[in-house]
Amino acid sequence: IARRPKPQQFFGLMGKRDAGHGQLSHKMAYERSVMQDYERRRK
Repeated sequence: IARRPKPQQFFGLMGKRDAGHGQLSHKMAYERSVMQDYERRRK
């Protein structure tokens, strides 16, 4: 890539796709850890 886009443009373009996916996987990982905590606490 010859010229780099501005960071704002970069995050505008990639951020939506990446962040959306990242948040989704992060949310799932978070819920999984919460469920594990819950299961551990119940025993």
